[in-house]
Amino acid sequence: MKQFILSVCAVICCSCAGFYDFVTYDYDKKQDYNTYQTYNFHSEQFTEELSPLDLDRWRDSLLKGLEKKGLQPSDRPDILVKLKARPIYVEHYVQVINDTTKLVNRIERSTATALASDDEPQYFEISMFFFDARRDALLWQSAYNYKFYPDSRPEFKDSYFRLAIQYMLQNYPPPAP
Repeated sequence: MKQFILSVCAVICCSCAGFYDFVTYDYDKKQDYNTYQTYNFHSEQFTEELSPLDLDRWRDSLLKGLEKKGLQPSDRPDILVKLKARPIYVEHYVQVINDTTKLVNRIERSTATALASDDEPQYFEISMFFFDARRDALLWQSAYNYKFYPDSRPEFKDSYFRLAIQYMLQNYPPPAP
């Protein structure tokens, strides 16, 4: 019985661990990022997957995050910021061990485009790209995969986007060459 309980606990812990809520980033190592002081938004955005209210939350959080990094908005920017949000289609593999069968696999497919109930999350990747405005060359990018509850209260969504932007910008600017 003790082995059974430990096995179930291990399976639950492993199934909860996943790719949710992590940040990746990449950058051009040849650039001196201290020369970039101003920004504006790129004319091409891919954010139709977010509601208008959530997009406003994301942009407000991003504006505050860029200001904390010392970047200022400008009509003649050094950096153009492009935003992208896309759904992630997730398959959960839940493994259950019991006395009668060794292993039972149950596969649940959830999609970010399906209507979510109060307790059903949607999965997204939000990305931001910094382009050199003069050369239209990619300088820096960051992506954040997250599990999002669309029926959350607005103050939770505000906090969530604020933390997401904080995580995404934590490695900007990269070290000098």
